[in-house]
Amino acid sequence: MAQRFQFGEFVFDPDTGELRSNGDSRFLQPQLAQLLGLLLESGGALVDRERIEAVLWPAGNIAAEQGINACIREVRRAIGDDARRPTYIETVPRRGYRFVGQVVGLDSEDRDAAATTEKATTPPGRRRWQAVAALLAPVVALVVWAVVVASPDAGSSMGPVVRLAVLALEDLDDDPWNERFAAGLGEALAAELGRVDPERLRIVSATESMRVHDADKPLYVIGEELRADYLVEGSVRRSGDEVQVAVRLVAVGDQAQRWSQQFRGTIDKPLELQAEVARSLAAHLAERFRPAH
Repeated sequence: MAQRFQFGEFVFDPDTGELRSNGDSRFLQPQLAQLLGLLLESGGALVDRERIEAVLWPAGNIAAEQGINACIREVRRAIGDDARRPTYIETVPRRGYRFVGQVVGLDSEDRDAAATTEKATTPPGRRRWQAVAALLAPVVALVVWAVVVASPDAGSSMGPVVRLAVLALEDLDDDPWNERFAAGLGEALAAELGRVDPERLRIVSATESMRVHDADKPLYVIGEELRADYLVEGSVRRSGDEVQVAVRLVAVGDQAQRWSQQFRGTIDKPLELQAEVARSLAAHLAERFRPAH
């Protein structure tokens, strides 16, 4: 990538990872710089998740799915973008991302002029610190990689730290009994999942989940508002004395189901049914968390 890009108040150099804005300069970590450069180069076309994974993890990485979500969040944070009302990066559910802001490619003369203006308007002290930052950026990136990616915890199939939110189950019958059962099941799930691997699996609080949960919101919006990598959702239906529960584990990034199961029980043994659902999902997550050898 030899070209710099200008969008909004930002000027970005993919080669160095330098992101300038209103006289300030910062250096993105290598993966974040690659991702932002890839989106800017796309000219507004969809960049699918497979393409992002191939560029950011060319050797393959079992944690790439969560890594993409985390990188998108960090890039959005760097450029002040809002996933719910995007100015620059739009999520295309289950497919990928698109850069929707106006992008201008800067040729060599534009870059020289921008650099001259920046040098003239930036105090010498700040320029010295920017030069130091440029030298330290690769070192900092290497340290981050060593701590986050190469740590023993990164051997799990779901990555170093995963945030999971349990959403309120849908009552398909508008039945008060279903509502009470669903509330109890949500509590049982959160409690059981919280014991799977507290170091790597963080359960979003029920209060926070309820605050943003809205049936009319797309799952990826709910997930990004909760900063969750996965959502647990489902439904409850009752027919006479029989209760049917459907539970799904959904990845926020592409809204794809990673696990689903149907359960049946009776209204006279609600606690047993809640425990069965919670144990089954916890066992699935524990298997995914099993360290690779």
